[in-house]
Amino acid sequence: MSKNQSTTKILIGIWGNPYSWKEINYKYYKDNLVSKKSKSSLSIIKEVEDPKHIVIIISDTLLNALLDQKNNNFSFSIDQIKDYKSIKNLLKNSIDNFCKDNFSFKADEVIISYGFGEFDKTKFIGNAMDFYYNLFKELAFYFTNLISELGKDQKNIEVILDATHGINYNLILTYRSLVQVLVILAYYYDVKLKVLNSDPLVGTYNNNLNINVILETKILPNLSVFRHDKRPIKPYFNLNDNQKKEIGLFLDQFFENNFCLNYKEDVYIFLSSFMYGLPTLIFSYFIDFSEIKKSIELISKKFEENIEIISLGKIELKRSFEYTETFANLVKTFIFSYILNIFNFNKLEDIPLSKIKKISDIFFKNFPIEKNRIDKEIKDIEDISKDIEYDYNVYIDIRSKSKDQNQDISSNKNDNKYIRVGKRNFFAHSGFEYNSIKIKKLGNEIYIKINDDKKGEINSLILNSLPKI
Repeated sequence: MSKNQSTTKILIGIWGNPYSWKEINYKYYKDNLVSKKSKSSLSIIKEVEDPKHIVIIISDTLLNALLDQKNNNFSFSIDQIKDYKSIKNLLKNSIDNFCKDNFSFKADEVIISYGFGEFDKTKFIGNAMDFYYNLFKELAFYFTNLISELGKDQKNIEVILDATHGINYNLILTYRSLVQVLVILAYYYDVKLKVLNSDPLVGTYNNNLNINVILETKILPNLSVFRHDKRPIKPYFNLNDNQKKEIGLFLDQFFENNFCLNYKEDVYIFLSSFMYGLPTLIFSYFIDFSEIKKSIELISKKFEENIEIISLGKIELKRSFEYTETFANLVKTFIFSYILNIFNFNKLEDIPLSKIKKISDIFFKNFPIEKNRIDKEIKDIEDISKDIEYDYNVYIDIRSKSKDQNQDISSNKNDNKYIRVGKRNFFAHSGFEYNSIKIKKLGNEIYIKINDDKKGEINSLILNSLPKI
């Protein structure tokens, strides 16, 4: 099999408390029936599927089990808990040790996200959705590192999600965050998802559990963007008014001192360019992946630095902030910009038509309506290439000249700035609306740029088209 035909396979397991598991005889049928006694379904799935990478996802609430020494041989003292980072290190080491003691493999990545609830030795206070937003970020970082290794020639990715040990909210939110990453990767990569779950273990009635395929599908590219006027993080909703005010002032200073990125506008327009099929805006509003990653990492660092750890009888972890949908939009932007970087795309004011063709072929091939529109607009521009000059002219002026070579349009050169960009035409023409762009030709290359006189109108059209939450 050639390199570009091979498939990179990733096995992801969602785990609750592994120290409560007992050995069960798992059965998994793929090409033939395989049976194996193990504490986890992940072991036999690894043996049958032979993934290249293994990822284990847990909640930080596993700390409660680690505090009960009789349940495991992973020993540590409470004195080792200095801050949230030290808790994450303890949890990761515990999973590594559990795998070492019980299996013949170690996970390539252990992802820890934020839990909530009260237990016998611990209490976790914070918004339940923090688990999703943080996991979405961590999976985005993991998969972008992965595709960096794959490059653009290896396109086939298969993800196997073992949901057997998932519990409560972490199962639903893991699936949601994983799919959010995969639908963006699917703009270029061929992505398949298989979800597995074993028969339920009920008491001691059955120690032979089948591992069942509950979903097997090809992931299609998709993107949803919601306008959200809040910052990427905000004060936790369950704080009292004085606490919210104090933390709000802290965040005011934090964002004012650390961020120049206009996440309320540039990010929305960049993402909308994929959602609505507007290739010129991908280049015009391109956001460098390293810049957006630094912003995400800085926000996440500040989030964890403000998790208060209180040890009064029980250990309490209190999150001062909660993530918002704006944070998810930053993560989506990061994934897109990272893939674009693999193809050496970057921010451009003067956009070669050849690059617009290339980005259409790569990222809109699975969107026949949008790609047909873009290709038609490209052809229309190429058809009037003889009338395109070396200096930029508004597209409508060039088309007028092409229709009537004898028409004197010199007196109309500035009239277009008084003509509003039509919403219907703008989206129907994939952003190539006649008043909204300028065109020039240098040698054999045609260049396009956004008409600065219409930039405000274009931005408003796009922003007002997004659903708001």
